[in-house]
Amino acid sequence: MKFKKVLLILFLIGSVSVIVSSGLDADNPNTLCHQNEQIIMNGRLKKNPAKILSLCASKNLSESKGYLQYRFGNKNHIELSYPKNKAHPDSYFRYSRYTRPRTTYLRLSFKKNNIQYALYDDSTDEASSSGLMITFPNKKRIDLELKKPVTGKGLMFLESVLEREDFKN
Repeated sequence: MKFKKVLLILFLIGSVSVIVSSGLDADNPNTLCHQNEQIIMNGRLKKNPAKILSLCASKNLSESKGYLQYRFGNKNHIELSYPKNKAHPDSYFRYSRYTRPRTTYLRLSFKKNNIQYALYDDSTDEASSSGLMITFPNKKRIDLELKKPVTGKGLMFLESVLEREDFKN
């Protein structure tokens, strides 16, 4: 029994050190953003809550400086980080918005390895949803909806950072 407790303690210490050494916010198990970053959009997948989607930015993100980075995975393994280097978003991301009375659709998209990724934040009088739409070269689409609550400043925050493009759904 003592041996199992020692193993458990060693495992927990190792897990904590992995989180701390990676620079991720150890105080917030629900984000892949670092403590020195601002959270733009963050949530867990509705159908697979072990997976986290985080859109992280430098504290100084503006129209001319700072960085924006998309991360997907979990605390122990980030499966996709885009762009690889922390860089200003205007070369990597496209922002679009569609509004009409009582309806807003926001998109932040990027392309990697010929696959289109679009983070979305949609709201109407009746409902709201946020997540990630992935479109493959063969036009097959996968919708990874986030479970509520989705946290962060929101995609609308990027309105002052990125030039707005025509809306594409």
